[in-house]
Amino acid sequence: MEVVDAAERGLCWGVRRSLETVDRALHAAPGTLPVLGSLAHHPRLVEGLARRGAPVVQDHSEITGDRVVVTAHGLPPATLATLARRGLTVIDATCPIVRRAQQAVSSHAAHGRFVVIYGEPGHVEVQGLLGWAGPAAVATTSPIEAAAAVPVGADIGLVSQTTRESAAYHSFACELIDAFGPGRVTVLETVCGVTERQKLSARALAADVGVVVVVGGLASANTRHLGEVCTAEGAVVHRVETAEDLRPEWFRGVTRVGVTAGASTPDDVLDGVRAWLETH
Repeated sequence: MEVVDAAERGLCWGVRRSLETVDRALHAAPGTLPVLGSLAHHPRLVEGLARRGAPVVQDHSEITGDRVVVTAHGLPPATLATLARRGLTVIDATCPIVRRAQQAVSSHAAHGRFVVIYGEPGHVEVQGLLGWAGPAAVATTSPIEAAAAVPVGADIGLVSQTTRESAAYHSFACELIDAFGPGRVTVLETVCGVTERQKLSARALAADVGVVVVVGGLASANTRHLGEVCTAEGAVVHRVETAEDLRPEWFRGVTRVGVTAGASTPDDVLDGVRAWLETH
């Protein structure tokens, strides 16, 4: 099969920076370096870190050494304070784009605005953003739910989960502005440009080919969004984590296949998927 790549795909600079941060810390002081949660949402990436001495722990109570890594998704200030009270050295691998979103949330809160986060309430990044907002906040993708949560007379500060689509975020913002008036809604831009360009590239790819393989962790929000974008363009989409998930029957009669990958997909995983497709 001919393999057609999306122009923008795969491991983003923010995740690469997080991986480099961990590698530098391991080189500076060899030994076990626990990561509080998955550094990014691909199992092979997480497994590779564990082999190099940076395993995942799900709670700070599991940390036995004197160091800990904050993942690319960031942490709420209350958790950071807990780590500080324990005297732990924090290796901060928070993505700079996520940090910018945290700062935007903090700015809204400092100005007394009720914070509305356009995003998935259960996502680890959004949970962190809610922590920076304090109690006067809500996370949702429903403008109706957001409007219902706003206290009477409150001004609104709006941000987005960094991996959401900017057009959808702007539509959400417009609905809140229509409901409350432009004077009461302050919108800050927090969508990641890399994931936005990946979605635009995926859309163009899906319009060009009939079948698209989307490579990424099953828990990865941005990988799921790439699949949704391709499906909306009418392409048949197969989501896989690695080449081992590919099935020959998916490609019977297919001569051209598109490939894109989420922002946490390691280069070697993407290369393995491409190699499989090129030889089948």
